[in-house]
Amino acid sequence: MKKWLLPLLGVGLLLSLKGIALAHPPVSLDVALLPEGKLRIQVSHTVNDPAKHFINRVVITRDGKVLAEQGFGGQTDKTGLEVEIPVSGLSKGQTIQVEADCNIFGSLKKSVTL
Repeated sequence: MKKWLLPLLGVGLLLSLKGIALAHPPVSLDVALLPEGKLRIQVSHTVNDPAKHFINRVVITRDGKVLAEQGFGGQTDKTGLEVEIPVSGLSKGQTIQVEADCNIFGSLKKSVTL
């Protein structure tokens, strides 16, 4: 094998992985039950370009059952995503799980008692 081929393949591999290296999962999730039966979800996920690197999905479950799922094509701004998602049948005192996924790499799941 030629001596230059192996280093060239190594550089190509590093360049192809650079986007993943810059990607990261969400840092935190804050959830609040609103009076009209919606959940206000704030996901902290600081990025340079919220059109290319963003929270692409939020899933709300209770006892393993999906109550709501919403996809996104970008985040609210460079610091994260804030959304209100209607979820029927929720009341104070219930425990739900909220998961937010990054479109490039990683996710964060949190159990919340309303």
